[in-house]
Amino acid sequence: MDLADSDVQYAWNGPVALAYRVIGSGPIDLLYLPGFTSNVVMDWEGPAQARFLRRLCSFSRLIMMDRRGWGCSDRLSIGTFPPLETLMEDVSVVMEAAGSHRAAIWASGDNGLLGMLFAASHPDRAIALALYEAAPSVLRRDDMPWLMTEVEYSQLEDAATWGTREFCRRAFAFAGPSAIGDRVEEEWYTRWVRLSGTPGSYRAALEYYKDTDVRDILPSIHVPTMILRRKDSPGEARQTAQYLADHIEHARFVELPGEDLMHWLGDADSIVDELEEFFTGARHASHDRVLTTLLISDIVSSTERISVVGDRRWAELLEEHNRVVRTLLARFGGQEVDTTGDGFLATFDGPARAVKCGQEMHAAMSSLGLRIRVSCHTGEIERSGSRVRGMAVHAAARVLALAEAGEVLVTSTVKDLVAGAGLIFEDRGTHRLKGVPDSWQLFRVADR
Repeated sequence: MDLADSDVQYAWNGPVALAYRVIGSGPIDLLYLPGFTSNVVMDWEGPAQARFLRRLCSFSRLIMMDRRGWGCSDRLSIGTFPPLETLMEDVSVVMEAAGSHRAAIWASGDNGLLGMLFAASHPDRAIALALYEAAPSVLRRDDMPWLMTEVEYSQLEDAATWGTREFCRRAFAFAGPSAIGDRVEEEWYTRWVRLSGTPGSYRAALEYYKDTDVRDILPSIHVPTMILRRKDSPGEARQTAQYLADHIEHARFVELPGEDLMHWLGDADSIVDELEEFFTGARHASHDRVLTTLLISDIVSSTERISVVGDRRWAELLEEHNRVVRTLLARFGGQEVDTTGDGFLATFDGPARAVKCGQEMHAAMSSLGLRIRVSCHTGEIERSGSRVRGMAVHAAARVLALAEAGEVLVTSTVKDLVAGAGLIFEDRGTHRLKGVPDSWQLFRVADR
């Protein structure tokens, strides 16, 4: 999976351009319909969100789209919001453009309404439907007395702070408690919201959903359906999930541990495991030991740099360095494992992507006045939770110690695996790596 090869494309429904991306090559098409906050570019720049999406791509051909009015799709007039019927047409248009006749549908939040209506109206195009923290109505009804009253719902509007840190912190307090205090997630989420929509579109969406009710179409959903939620999520979500399970034919109701409403936070793997088994019939096999490509980076002469620019400016540079590196990791499909203050450890499922990511890191850091060094090695690692360990990690770290400023230094294993990738290498000789058996031939990646 290479994000660089899956650029944003546009499908047209009349005069409206709808942004979408197709990523992965799994055996099934999976249409991803997140809540109204979406941006098919920014979705991949949040560490937790990108990891969640990569897991979806591991078993599917993932089709992502921004609804009209949001993200990279055409924006709407202030205060307007399209009816579900139009949004359903948009889904068909994007599927057609993506070459998908039938797809599994994963819908969460307010887009659960769209997923339900599409599955009921187009069972020939929906393989199955999975809903997460979705509801057929947002306002209290006679048979759903646990929902909010109109007065309570009106208090949700917070358009004045849309796209600000304050909005983010309130959102995390309610829907993403596991991310509270995580500056990286907070920074990404704030930018993601700001680039997904506007205060006016947010206000229009809230007003529209106040009057939307799809309870009557639930018995008409006949495709296989799974209702997912986390046991300790806030509000009266369990009653709503049970209501959906009771009113959709043969729906499967699954409760998982956790309290985050944001599905990419917390134990997101448990959600993807359920989705994979439901959509494909097989759960992902867990392997503790895997072959991967490691990338390690650090800033050269950071102590001297601090003495020149001062502590405050250095903190700003370091924060920008971290943001740029994480953006590039997401772009090239890298998974952040650890950060060491002025460096990163990341894994890649392809060595060419790791090397190209290292090259882009050098180019990006030069504009900040920083010089870094990067090492890459492909070997077998052992996963322990979110950490990795093994001789391959030690080898990559020892190679980094031999790298010079501005250099991407790789082992012969990496060089031998990237033939045909257009990379040029210069021999840096054979070395003994401290604490690592045997002699190692190293290569410098030539400048592009």
